[in-house]
Amino acid sequence: MRIAIFFSLLFSAHFVIAQGQVVVNEELVNMDGEERNSLTVIIKGANTDDVKKAWKKQLKDMKGKVEDKTVIFGDDCKDKTMGDNTFDVYSIVEAYVDTSVKLTVAFDLGGAYLTSTDHPDKFSAAIKIVRAFAVEQEKAAVQLQIDGKEKELKGLEKDLNGLKKDKEKSEKNIADHEAKIAANKESIAGSIASQKAKQGEIHRLEEGQIENPSDEVAKVIKGYEKELDGMKKDKTGLEKDNEKLAEKIKEEQGAIKENEKAQVKKNEEIDSVKQQIKALQIKLKGIN
Repeated sequence: MRIAIFFSLLFSAHFVIAQGQVVVNEELVNMDGEERNSLTVIIKGANTDDVKKAWKKQLKDMKGKVEDKTVIFGDDCKDKTMGDNTFDVYSIVEAYVDTSVKLTVAFDLGGAYLTSTDHPDKFSAAIKIVRAFAVEQEKAAVQLQIDGKEKELKGLEKDLNGLKKDKEKSEKNIADHEAKIAANKESIAGSIASQKAKQGEIHRLEEGQIENPSDEVAKVIKGYEKELDGMKKDKTGLEKDNEKLAEKIKEEQGAIKENEKAQVKKNEEIDSVKQQIKALQIKLKGIN
């Protein structure tokens, strides 16, 4: 019996590998203290709880009454590809190496466990059931990774857009500061001209006071001098304002340089995630 199982194992494994990368094997497995001829499959990248939940649903879809203890038991299951009679299913879902899940399934046909030697037609149908489930779960696991990466990509693209907006804001601030500096320089030039004119008027009045002193003229001169002081203060204020604006421009220019570096890095991250998504999509297409 073991020799027959060994050769049927080779045959079934070869048959499945020829179909794709998901491999279903035939093995004798100890379940709950009893050796049962079983089908085993490794589902790569899957989550144990998700596979267990999906497999129990599969058994229920086959009209089975499901109990989940040490072994997942499906009572009186039925699938037209397995014939008209009902069958019981004993299953184990367990974590496997490298973030994989191992599914072990034994089909009790009513007094005898399914084997490739004794039940070739039903065995082929069972292989397809188990394998189709494993393919679906492996695809779901990869799709989950793709969804996660696409969400990550959206976050990175949002970050990049934020950086671009920050740069645009800095560039606008620089333009505004430069325009304000230019306007201040015009005001400073106007102030200098006004100061010269006012100083000339004061000088003229002061010369007149030498020859013909007047209290009224003296008051006018004081008024002009007060206006001149105000002009000087305004000019000084504009010059200080320009110094501050020049410092702000330097800060914004520094921010733009850092922003551009951050954009380069963010674009590299985006390209990396896009490549990962592409690789996962290729992987998804290759699961069959």
